[in-house]
Amino acid sequence: GGLVWDAAVVLTDHILAREADWRIKEGNKYDEINSCSTKIVDLGAGVGIAGLAIAKALPRTEVHITDLPELMPIMTRNVVRNFEDNAVVKISPGTSTEGRVYTRNERGFAASDIPLCTDRGCKDLSQDDILSLHRASDEEKLKTMKHSEGKVMAKVLRWGMKEDYGSDPYDVVIGADVVTSLYDPEALAHTIHSLCHEDSRVYMSLKNRLKEVIVQFEEVMHQLFSSVTMVKAISRNKNEDIIVMEVFGKKKR
Repeated sequence: GGLVWDAAVVLTDHILAREADWRIKEGNKYDEINSCSTKIVDLGAGVGIAGLAIAKALPRTEVHITDLPELMPIMTRNVVRNFEDNAVVKISPGTSTEGRVYTRNERGFAASDIPLCTDRGCKDLSQDDILSLHRASDEEKLKTMKHSEGKVMAKVLRWGMKEDYGSDPYDVVIGADVVTSLYDPEALAHTIHSLCHEDSRVYMSLKNRLKEVIVQFEEVMHQLFSSVTMVKAISRNKNEDIIVMEVFGKKKR
């Protein structure tokens, strides 16, 4: 979960190219529910590259990058290092985090409810070292930071754990290289279904190295959605092993 993979880069390019297809139209009932923004969730986001890039580039988007509790430190660190305060949506109450939480004055412009890093990459750093890293993100860096068009937040979302899903559905569900033998493809498919409303779009980038798992995932998705299509990715990255699954038409259960 701590690396940037080709599948995330390909998925980002593809979603940006497909904006006209997934963007919630004005007047749609979910336009009002989601405060005139298209609400997007990135499942198994890892470092969050796909969701962060979408929120950075596109206006009227609110992107939730999600993963297991142990990935919260790196996701939140990437949020505060790349987004202005007013573009960061407050982390949901009860989110599981570890480590001391520093105040805004101690950590420059980073949001005060973001914990310092406690993952393996930071275990050998002293508190002074870590504070120095955060102070590097000072007001001078903020002045040169590219303006964020959308909004973003990081949160825990465990597949199959409905208490993590939130009360409102998402307009777009994305996931990069999360259909693997490491995870339960059926649990992923049912989680996606639970997070969608009837007009939601789903985009998943897949690597052809584990065809049996992909076939299993695809079969369950066909049971849950009326349209499941494998398409060639629209991307500057020409990795031929990566394809994109496009899904819509949530079925009632």
